[in-house]
Amino acid sequence: MKTTKTSMIIVIAVAMALFFTGPLLADGGGMNWGAGSPMMGWGPSHEPAAPGPVGPMPGTPQTPVGPVGPNNPGTAPQMPPNLVWQFPHQPVSLEERQGLIQMRQEMKLARDVSLAMYNRWHNPVFFNAANAQQFQMDNMKALLDKYGIADPVADNTPGVFMDPHYTELYNTIVARGMTSMDHALSVGANLEDRTIYAMNTMMATTDNDDMMAVYQNMMASSQNHMRAYVGMMEGQGMSYNPQYISHEEMERIMMMPWQ
Repeated sequence: MKTTKTSMIIVIAVAMALFFTGPLLADGGGMNWGAGSPMMGWGPSHEPAAPGPVGPMPGTPQTPVGPVGPNNPGTAPQMPPNLVWQFPHQPVSLEERQGLIQMRQEMKLARDVSLAMYNRWHNPVFFNAANAQQFQMDNMKALLDKYGIADPVADNTPGVFMDPHYTELYNTIVARGMTSMDHALSVGANLEDRTIYAMNTMMATTDNDDMMAVYQNMMASSQNHMRAYVGMMEGQGMSYNPQYISHEEMERIMMMPWQ
C-alpha cells in the first residue's frame, strides 16, 4: 500500500482555489454506488422524453453567471488537468481503473443534464454546475491518458452516449427536470447527493495521489453545489430528503462554508 504524499496534496489544494469544479452522477454499469431506491427517487412509470436542444457546452473556464450567493455557488477549487501529470505514476488496480472509466462517463452525464436544465430554466446555478462538470471531465480524461486507459467518451455531443444505459438515464433525468423548476432543483440536488456518496466510496478505494486529489476536488465542488440547490429549494418552501448520503452528512455539508 502506498503512502499518500500529504505535502503534495496540500500544494495542489492551493492551486485548486483558482478554478471551477463540479459533480457527477453515478449509477449502474460499473461500480454500484447507492442501492435500493429507484433512479433519482422516481418510479419506473416515468417515461423518458426527448429533452429538446441544449445550449453550447462549456469547454473553457467562464465567469459565473449572476451574483455569487446562496443561489449561486460561484467559483470553487479546481485542479487543472495538467497538474495531474505533476504527480508520479503509481500502480493502478483493476478497481481504480474501472472507477476512472465510470467517472468519465458519469461526469459527461451530469454535465449534459446541467446544460439541459440551464437551457430550459436559465438559472445560473445550472450553468455553473455544467462548467464545473466540464472541468472534471477534463481531469478524468487526463488521468485516463496518463495511465493509458481508453476513453469511453467517443462523442462529446451533449446527450449522446455510446452506452445505451447512459442514454436512458439522460432522457429519464432530463424529462423529470423539464416539468418544473422545482423538479429541476430536485434533480440537481439528487445528482450532488449521489456524487458525494460516490466520492466517499472512491476515496476509500484508492491510494493513488493523483486520483485522490481529483476526487477530493470533486467532493468539494459537489458540496458547494449541494448547498446551492438545497438552499434554493428551502428558500421556496421545499425540502430535500437525501437518497444516498445520510441526513447527518447532509446537515454537516449545509453548515460548511463555501469552498
